[in-house]
Parts: sequence; C-alpha cells; structure tokens
Amino acid sequence: MNIDFVASRKTFYGISLLLVLASLFFIIQKGINFSVEFRSGSILKIHFNESNVSKAEIEAILASSQFSEKFIQPVVVETSSTNMQGGAGKEFQITSGFIVDQANETEADHLLELELQKTWPSATALEFVNIGPTIGEDLKEAALVSVFLSILVVLVYLGVRFDKRNAVIAVAGVTQVVLIVLGVFALVQEEFSSATIAAFLALIGYALNDTIIIFDRIRENVKFMRREKIEVVINASINQTLGRTIKTSLTTFLPVLTMFYFGGSGLHSFSMVMLIGLIVGTYTSICQSATVLVDWESAPEVVEE
Repeated sequence: MNIDFVASRKTFYGISLLLVLASLFFIIQKGINFSVEFRSGSILKIHFNESNVSKAEIEAILASSQFSEKFIQPVVVETSSTNMQGGAGKEFQITSGFIVDQANETEADHLLELELQKTWPSATALEFVNIGPTIGEDLKEAALVSVFLSILVVLVYLGVRFDKRNAVIAVAGVTQVVLIVLGVFALVQEEFSSATIAAFLALIGYALNDTIIIFDRIRENVKFMRREKIEVVINASINQTLGRTIKTSLTTFLPVLTMFYFGGSGLHSFSMVMLIGLIVGTYTSICQSATVLVDWESAPEVVEE
C-alpha cells in the first residue's frame, strides 16, 4: 500500500485550518471552563456510607433557602462509589463561589453536614478548602509557563537534532493539536483542571513522537533516494512508518478510552485530552507535518543532514 499523502496535502491544510478556526471561535465565544483551582471558589468533599444518595438530592438541599446564600452557584460531582473501607458508598465534591468569611466557611461546612445527616446519618465532610483569587491567578500563570517552557524546550531540541525549519513545523503541529483540544473543551464546557494541564504536557511529548520518527526516516531516505524528488522521498517515508504510527496510537488509544469511560470523574478531563489529542496528533503527524516540507522554500535543504 502506497498512499500519496503529498498530493492530498492541500486538502489536509484546509481541514486543519477549519478545525483551528472553529476551535478559536469556541474558545473566544464560550471560553474555557476553568475549575475552582484556577478561579476563586470553595471545594467541599462529602462522603456517605449509604449508596442511595443522588446528585439531584444534594443539589436540592443546596438550593434551599438555608444554603443558597452560603454556596454560590454550587456544582455537585460524584467522585467515588466506594468508601475507604471498600464497602458500598458514595463520595461527592461540591464546588461553589468563594466563601470569604472564615467563620461562615466553618458554619457552611458544619450546617450542610448536619442537614445531610438527617437523611444519610453517615454523611461526613472530608475536606473544605477555600481558594482565593490570587492563588487562582498564580496557578493559571504557572500552567501557562509550564506549557510554554515545554514547547520551547522541544523547539530547541528539534532545532539541534534536525533543522530549525523542522523544529518550527513540529511545534506548529503540536500547537494545532493543543488548540483543537482546547476548542473541544470550550465547546462541551468540560472542566479545565490541574489534571488537564498534566494531560497537555504528556500530550505534547506524545504528539511529537510520531513526527520525529517520520522526520528521521526522511533524513535516512534522502541518503538512498538522492535522485528522487522531495515529494517521492516524503511519501515513501510516511508510508514506511505508517503501520508503526497507527499501531502505536491504537495501543495507547484503547487504554485511554477505557480510562475515559471507567476511570471516574477524577480522570475524565485527563483522558479526554489524551483521546482527542491522540486522534488529532496522529492525523497531524501523518497527513500534515511532513508534507509541509514540500511547500517550504528550499525543501531539500530541510531534510539534508
């Protein structure tokens, strides 16, 4: 099988452009749904030994006049279905607007626990944390710096190992992957948490892996295919690594898919980043990154050692 990726490169450029523009539109129009870690707010974790507890029932209690002023726009998420002893039970996390007054915080924590115990005697407040606006902004800044530095390190590494133009193309591909994943997050309003940042950092490294392998094969093939046009060399290199790329992506995709469906809410955003990123990253590596070399001025110089 010999697929002519180079001949279809303009189509791939168009698809990528549409995906990036759509992602930017959703990011600007709907915004990123940052978790309470990146904005001011409160986090309360409640554990129940009983299994007959529902999210809707907790939301109804929080909406009552007794708690509506203490928990501002609360969001309830089930985070566990088993208690610490391994028996049946449930655990929920409640996030709400920042509770400024420390005394009020303690009161809200204790009052909600007492109210829940009327229906579920085992209800226990495990943790109540307030995150102020300053901390949230600091975390945002740290997250942006970590992503920027990782991309910068990759840019320098690829510039040294290959060529500065290879480095720019690879980093542009990774940036595209990150933007598209962020666009999906904005579209579905998936919560963006610290676990999401960890997933993006892992994705950056993984998305580059296939691109680097293709670039390596191009460099090797140039030595043995000197009389061939650059289009032929690039097509041959992509096709030679195609089977490995697909197999590697699938062996990663399947466990992440399992994590997405069965890993619980704690792993949901992490696995979602990896799932979308694997699909887009594989597409970018195979269909786009290497073919860009054809349209780059003095393309043969890019792949020469």
